[in-house]
Amino acid sequence: MEDKVMSTAENLSENIRPLSILIMEDDEIVWTLMQSYLCGDTDYLDRKHQLGHLFSPDKAPVRSPSRDEQRYVLQWAKTGEEGLSMLLDAAVSGQPFDLATIDFYMPPGLWDGAQTVAKIRAHWPKLPLLLVSSMAFDRKQQQSFQQQDVAVVNKPLIRQEFRDSIEAVAKRIEK
Repeated sequence: MEDKVMSTAENLSENIRPLSILIMEDDEIVWTLMQSYLCGDTDYLDRKHQLGHLFSPDKAPVRSPSRDEQRYVLQWAKTGEEGLSMLLDAAVSGQPFDLATIDFYMPPGLWDGAQTVAKIRAHWPKLPLLLVSSMAFDRKQQQSFQQQDVAVVNKPLIRQEFRDSIEAVAKRIEK
């Protein structure tokens, strides 16, 4: 049902609380890429041929993140419905997520990114959200997301841009 990755045990031993991030993404390859960009997991390089459509070789990560960069605990939901359930479970357990990323396009018949955002906002109006999309939004759509306090990052994902987007969204919770 869910996949959980912790970037490093050192965070816990140094009393640095890692950011808990829920990633709602239906594509396992994109999940693996996000995981590698945030946690330095480079196992995906063995599957490089599968990822060729997601980034150009010159934009691929070439090193593991430094100790300072290892600050994330990631959990994966393959649908908006599963993500909402995980958000509810985490809140009930007293360990809510710090932020969530949402793929704009989910499989047909399930909630898309906009529907998922609306459902999340009904329960957590202040939860930092990052919408990940392979399409450009028109001005009206962008304004709608801004009004809902949702940041947007576009695919193909570029490591530093994705990390910067996560950090920008995370700043909302660290104040």
